[in-house]
Amino acid sequence: MESAATSWLCYEPYITLCRRINEKHLFFCSYFERKSFPLLTNHRSPNMEKRSTAPPHLLALPFPAEGHIKPMFYLTKLLCHKGHRITFVNTQHIHNRLLQHTDLPSFNSDFPDFRFTFVADGVPHDLAPDDFSVTISPTSRSRVAEEFGEMLRGLVENPSEWGPLSCIIADGIMSTIAMDAAQEVGVPVIAFRTYSATATWVTIHVIKVLHQGLMDMQDPG
Repeated sequence: MESAATSWLCYEPYITLCRRINEKHLFFCSYFERKSFPLLTNHRSPNMEKRSTAPPHLLALPFPAEGHIKPMFYLTKLLCHKGHRITFVNTQHIHNRLLQHTDLPSFNSDFPDFRFTFVADGVPHDLAPDDFSVTISPTSRSRVAEEFGEMLRGLVENPSEWGPLSCIIADGIMSTIAMDAAQEVGVPVIAFRTYSATATWVTIHVIKVLHQGLMDMQDPG
């Protein structure tokens, strides 16, 4: 019988405390799925070689929901404190709400190396904050994927004053969008899982429930 540690490593997402971006900077990521994203484990972007002494420029792509945006924001804010430059990409609907309820000029004064931008999502401006029917629709997701791909190509082909991107940090739900776009331009992607404590517990133990036959997936009832 395999040990709990073996089961964790073989079947479950594992926690990576820090990942090296370059020789002077460490990057924190959580719930990075080794099996789902094997190409990322030892990937080093060519852009990093060109800017080994410059601060890393990271692009964050959160899922457009408050419970996902906040963890991504806290993570990137910590990285900004450590000297990283952050481009935080929201959807247009979320960005509009940000403009309405946040004093961005004051934030930009306190964090000059942290900037917000957005991609179009096709979501109506008057959509209720808790209505995700349009936000997660295939139409909106396809629009975001297309717009993000164009933005990424622009940042790679015509780097800003911050220089080339070092990597993309994408919410786990947005990782397929990020990876499809990033593979075209050679920028590495790290998936950041914004699990709650309850979801983490379920993720750890559900495989054990299945292996022990306590849940019949053929007949959930």
